[in-house]
Amino acid sequence: MPTQSILLHRIPRYLSKSATLLQPCLVVRAKQPHRAKRGVHSSSMSYTFGSTEYRAAKGTHTATVIYLHGLGSSGSDIAQLVDGGALRAGDHIKYVFPNAPQRPVTLNMGAVMPAWFDLPMLGPDMYSKIDWAGHNAAMAHLNKLIEEETKAGIPTERIVVGGFSQGGNVAVRGALAHPEKLAGVLINSTFLGPPLQDPQTPLTPTPANKNINALWCHGQADPMVPMQVSQMDSQVLKNVGVSLQWLTYPGLTHSLNPDVIRDMTAFLMKHIPASGSAAPAAAAVTAEDVSGMSVKELKVFITSKGGNPATCFEKSELVSLANTLI
Repeated sequence: MPTQSILLHRIPRYLSKSATLLQPCLVVRAKQPHRAKRGVHSSSMSYTFGSTEYRAAKGTHTATVIYLHGLGSSGSDIAQLVDGGALRAGDHIKYVFPNAPQRPVTLNMGAVMPAWFDLPMLGPDMYSKIDWAGHNAAMAHLNKLIEEETKAGIPTERIVVGGFSQGGNVAVRGALAHPEKLAGVLINSTFLGPPLQDPQTPLTPTPANKNINALWCHGQADPMVPMQVSQMDSQVLKNVGVSLQWLTYPGLTHSLNPDVIRDMTAFLMKHIPASGSAAPAAAAVTAEDVSGMSVKELKVFITSKGGNPATCFEKSELVSLANTLI
């Protein structure tokens, strides 16, 4: 057995605000990793997700981005884009970077690494034979993170989900399956898998997100997920009504670069702008306005005024708190 294993789909690190590329996306580890039996399937596994990295909004929090890393990477890798200033679409945005479970990956000879679901092999079967048990667990985890944001007063219409490669697959399928309308989905260097209408595919786009806004960024020199796969999959999304912008980048491999970050930033600024908060303007709010608000509107209003709606368990408590903030 070889003494090295290849970690695929890893996000490159960035040095500074200029988002200078420090290392390639294909990482070879010389040190022997922990291994599990080859051919381990997720149906016999339990799923323990890692801790979640959070980057709080610098101003009043009115929108959230939830972004899933790629195979073998981590939430802290992606968080560097925010920490270094490369990805900043407004002080009103909170960023959430979850971590995948540590699990054996058949593609890497059973090596244990962060993975949202198992990948059985390279080639066409990697895109069609998806590990649905692991994938569905990852989608359920994404839904939990979305729910946490709505409980904090952020409407789903102000939440963008996204991901890189394997994480992008979970993000786009999770967005299409979500029952409430989301603001958009960021798709980077990923693949969709079986067509949405495939009877073996456990997914049908919900009416709320059939026409979701989406940005798909893909390198023209991607050796892991060829651009032709991306092109075919993007057409599948368009065919079901997704409002998709598909962008390709000459010379870019399985990675991100400053041009991609620029386009991601523009997408966020367009679909979750600072002026898009659902809260009523402070000057126009009266006790009568508060009494007529829905629970979601109350939470957004309270958050916009610096209050904490999580301390309230009944609508009447939200109304009382909102009235103190008028």
